[in-house]
Amino acid sequence: MKEYNIIKEIGQYWIISCIFAPYIFNYIFNMYDFKTVTIVSLLLTCIFLYTRARHFYLEANKLGEADKKTLQNLFKTLHLDTFREYICNQNAWYGYKKEVVGYAYSFVEEVGKLSNFIGHKETRKAVEQLAQKIEELTRFAGLKMYSEPTDDYSYQLPKRTERECEQSKIDAESINQKSKEVDNLLKALVLNLKEEHEMEIAGDKPLSGDLYS
Repeated sequence: MKEYNIIKEIGQYWIISCIFAPYIFNYIFNMYDFKTVTIVSLLLTCIFLYTRARHFYLEANKLGEADKKTLQNLFKTLHLDTFREYICNQNAWYGYKKEVVGYAYSFVEEVGKLSNFIGHKETRKAVEQLAQKIEELTRFAGLKMYSEPTDDYSYQLPKRTERECEQSKIDAESINQKSKEVDNLLKALVLNLKEEHEMEIAGDKPLSGDLYS
């Protein structure tokens, strides 16, 4: 026969306890102060409703495992640490590595795929905003930089004449500003994922030897 535990039952249905317990105590001790009892009951009920509403809000805004997996794949596509080192923290005056620029193009493409749709609304907006800024950066840099036919590794700003050098200095500052905007969005996204959603983000693998040459 199942043992009946009244304390356990009250614990499971504590909203009922919050409402009726004050009346029970009032009856037992013959207090007859129903006004105070009613106020206490309403106060306890409000506390309960607030805690339950907050619980459901946090659950609804929780980043799901499927979204976390999608984000990990997107960060791997971008090669997060490498991208920051060779694009965000790189002075555009010295050019960009082709392979790393390719990571940026791939990231933007992957974000746009339906299979990589992120259900969490705030995170999805942050990722889409990041992808948009990266696309703006690569498009602008692509208009200003070029690659020599014999150079398989990098894009450079034109510096063949003094006039080109002066213009390239201006263009480098504009590109650097755009890369800084990308970096700020990237850091904000990673920080949010770690602090608000307790998501671990793995670093990427080292670049190929050619990129360090």
